[in-house]
Amino acid sequence: MGIKPGFQIRANDADITAGISGHLVSLRLTDEAGLQSDTLELTLADPNDRKPLALPAAGTEICVALGYDNALRKMGLFIVDELEVSGPPDRITVKAKASVQAASPVDAGSRRPMLTTQKNRSWAAGTTLGGMVQVIAQEHGLKAAVAPALAATSLPHVDQANESDMALLTRLSKDYDALAKPAGGHLVIAKRGESKTTTGKPLPVVAVSRGEITQYRVTITKRQPVGQVITQWNDLDAGMVREVVAGQGEPVARIRHPFADAAGAKQAAVAELEKRARAEKQLSLALPGNPALIAEARVELKGFRSSANGLWLITRAEHSLSRSGYTTTLTCESVSD
Repeated sequence: MGIKPGFQIRANDADITAGISGHLVSLRLTDEAGLQSDTLELTLADPNDRKPLALPAAGTEICVALGYDNALRKMGLFIVDELEVSGPPDRITVKAKASVQAASPVDAGSRRPMLTTQKNRSWAAGTTLGGMVQVIAQEHGLKAAVAPALAATSLPHVDQANESDMALLTRLSKDYDALAKPAGGHLVIAKRGESKTTTGKPLPVVAVSRGEITQYRVTITKRQPVGQVITQWNDLDAGMVREVVAGQGEPVARIRHPFADAAGAKQAAVAELEKRARAEKQLSLALPGNPALIAEARVELKGFRSSANGLWLITRAEHSLSRSGYTTTLTCESVSD
């Protein structure tokens, strides 16, 4: 890492870093796999009654970059949704959530379409997951980025009843152990654990030695093993429901709702097996701040006990910056390979 922690904050595309750097008490940014929990919290000192800091309006776009010296990495776009003024000492706390809007207006002067707006429509049986994402991405001024292993997945008839596009994609993605997330102007559907960028390039593995960390904890949970996962699909030609099996032995887990075809049912069964296997080992890790440590990236631990060494998938990364310095705290799942 560099010598001096640094940050940049842009509000509605205006750089406000210089105006608030002397007031910063703390910055906490949480990045999770998926969308719902990505958050930003800024706490600023506001001791000057004669010239108090201006409060950002709800809906203000906040873009954050973190790093060291002048080497900063963009961490995401957030929308202010809560403000808090407290004292003494007088402070302002700004809370924001990850933006679920297009990266730019569809037309000049138009409002940005919202992925969280509820809709009522149906998707015909046989629509591919990639085709659905392409349609939704175009509606919101985004580019579709779907994992090749998922793009051709055929869906059954899908009703979108009082459901937002983001909620729909999140719901469908869970069947295939995938995640849905708008990022960098793309609408992304990625296989959980693949650790790839929106353009399909592998995220770098970050090596971590024992001497670099502040604290770590590995939790090994002996859950009821799953021998088989059974899914169903509608064979319209034969007029019957067929089963697909992944794994072997007992106990058996069943996914009740039917899939469009045998391939989709098989994907879902294998995905469920993989998801349950990952959940058996958990790692928490605290270390000096590193903006490259983001959800869905991988870390490789070296020099620890055998139960901790090896590859881990980051499911949650919390970046904290204050006058005490810059730290990153990770929550990870084990990686089989």
